[in-house]
Amino acid sequence: DQAITRWNIRYSFYDKRIYVPIYDKGEMVQYVARKSWNYPLDGAKRYIYIKGNPITKYLLGWGEAKNWDRLTLVENTFNAIWLRDLKVATNFGSHLSKEQISKIVSSKAKSVALLWDEGAATETEKAIKALHREGIRAAYLDFPGQPDNYPIEVLEDMCNITHQVALADKSKKVSWNKV
Repeated sequence: DQAITRWNIRYSFYDKRIYVPIYDKGEMVQYVARKSWNYPLDGAKRYIYIKGNPITKYLLGWGEAKNWDRLTLVENTFNAIWLRDLKVATNFGSHLSKEQISKIVSSKAKSVALLWDEGAATETEKAIKALHREGIRAAYLDFPGQPDNYPIEVLEDMCNITHQVALADKSKKVSWNKV
């Protein structure tokens, strides 16, 4: 599959995890290792990372994403891979760190849209305010569920509308109830 090759995704039969490497400036600096969907967790953590190097310093595929005129962020690594053609990256959860914000500020993004999972409203508001303080036009989409509950065509509409709102600087929240 092209995504497996493009992202250098690996599967470990030893620990039944899917590994996605994270690169910064061409160097592998971290990875996301997720337990397989069909494999019981047996008390193991679903996600693991390299210790001592916080994942919150990075954005998946930043080498390419920093050159986009619009950036959409989702929480989930695999949603970001699936939606890459919509200019989607992940920040690995519902939080933006100072390092991630700094990367976005130094990028070519004219607008940022957050499509974080349902239930992350407080964190999303904080992230939008932090981006606005740095002069980044940003908005978020308030919608039920998470991105992988929707067909890609609907997600494309969600992204487009949220970026339009961000660029118009009218509001920071877009409510989506077209389910």
